[in-house]
Amino acid sequence: MAVKIVGSRRNRVSFLTLIMVIVAGILLFAAAGLFGFKMYKQMEKEYQDKIAVYEEELDIYKSIVDENTRTVYIPHEEIKFNTVLEEDMFYVEEIFSSIPQEDFIDETDLGKVATLDVPAGNPVLKYMVEDQLIPDDVRNVEFSTFMLQSNIREGDFIDVRIRFPNGEDYIVLSKKKVEGIRLQTSTIWLNIKHGELMTVSSAIVDAYLKEGTKLYVVKYVDAQTQNRARETYPVNDHVRKIMREDPNILEKASNVLSEQARMSLEERLENVLGDHMKSAISDELSSLNSNVQEVLKQEAANQRAIGEKESADGQAAKEQQKPGSGQNNEKGSVIDGDD
Repeated sequence: MAVKIVGSRRNRVSFLTLIMVIVAGILLFAAAGLFGFKMYKQMEKEYQDKIAVYEEELDIYKSIVDENTRTVYIPHEEIKFNTVLEEDMFYVEEIFSSIPQEDFIDETDLGKVATLDVPAGNPVLKYMVEDQLIPDDVRNVEFSTFMLQSNIREGDFIDVRIRFPNGEDYIVLSKKKVEGIRLQTSTIWLNIKHGELMTVSSAIVDAYLKEGTKLYVVKYVDAQTQNRARETYPVNDHVRKIMREDPNILEKASNVLSEQARMSLEERLENVLGDHMKSAISDELSSLNSNVQEVLKQEAANQRAIGEKESADGQAAKEQQKPGSGQNNEKGSVIDGDD
């Protein structure tokens, strides 16, 4: 009986131990599950928070992109300084830029002129263009009274200046575009206003009345970046009085100064040629002269040959007219035929 009791107790202890182990395992599993669920919820919250932050940042980026998206006009090819803007010169595109939209040109700026060279592929900004407003009193005027630089070309910008014998130098016209030029006759065309025309006329007469005075032009090196100079020539009241008293004096002065300008330009062009060019021209003329002499000799030889042939033909004709010459020729013909 004692043995049975002891054995039953051991079985009960083992059973209770097993139950405790199972309960402990269940509790441990439950605890792990609760811990894992808590960690999952924490990670999910962190993930949701990150998503919210990313979405917020994305909204900010979208807002920045929208706020900095600009509609711009981009030239297909380089636009040269002082070119009138036309619609077919551009293609319209949206770009990202921090420059305000109002600083870029739009359709209202078409018809304006470029104030500098605009490279192809670059958006055009407002400061690069300006209105092309031509006052009512502007006229295209021809001048042949200025001493011109030999390197001036159409489209260049110049100042017209006057230099007196005492060294005083004044600006008569400032930053004028050369609308046309003919160096051979020292002639230039400028667009000027009525008041400027009166100033130039006074300067022409002034240069005519004061011997040794020069009316000349100088070219801007970089008209895009160089500012317009201020006119400094003071119109002479004495000159105005003379012009009123003698209406023809402006024409006289223009003729004299025109002749002086042409002579000055011819001298400078001759100096530009230099000894090398003169030698080259001389060699070319010598070569041309030699060729001409050869042609003349050949022509003379041809004429002699023609004369000798005509003389021979005449002699042959006389021989045929002699008695018996026909029979001899007929006999010769028969012999040739037999041959």
